[in-house]
Amino acid sequence: MTSNIVKSSAVATTGAALSLTAIKANPTQAATVTYDFTVYVTSGSLSGQQFEGFFSYKNSTLTGIGSEEIGVKEGLFVRFELLGVTYTEASDFNSPLYPRVLFEDGSLAGLDFEVFNNQLSYQLIRDFDKKSSCFTYRLENEATLRTGSGTVTYSLRENSSTSVPEQHTVEDLSALALTGS
Repeated sequence: MTSNIVKSSAVATTGAALSLTAIKANPTQAATVTYDFTVYVTSGSLSGQQFEGFFSYKNSTLTGIGSEEIGVKEGLFVRFELLGVTYTEASDFNSPLYPRVLFEDGSLAGLDFEVFNNQLSYQLIRDFDKKSSCFTYRLENEATLRTGSGTVTYSLRENSSTSVPEQHTVEDLSALALTGS
């Protein structure tokens, strides 16, 4: 009987060790990805100016198949500076439902980000017809209304992908430890 207990214990220990080795070799990882973007204003009173920003997100929910999106609920962070004012994801008119980053078959399709207030309104939106992103703005004060538009370019920040272990990997390791004892 002692022999059977020792064999069972050895099998369980070996199985747990192999499982841990497999998990260690290929753990589930989420990467934080960062894109920089530049708005080039091509019309209106701000024509010729450019403004910059970036967004970051965890890619753990993306499959790379079809149309997908990442929003604030999935960890999207946005920072955009326009005319000396910094806007974040909390500034979006429809927060927390927006902003969102759109993907088509795993490729970045664009950022949807809209801010509206009494004196300044702007949109960074995906132009599905042109398969690009565009920027529109509206500046308003008591006497004048100025509008215009521009283009948006995105660039993946070098070394932007930082692997972060997913929560269920830690849970899997805990479950293995419990079954091995």
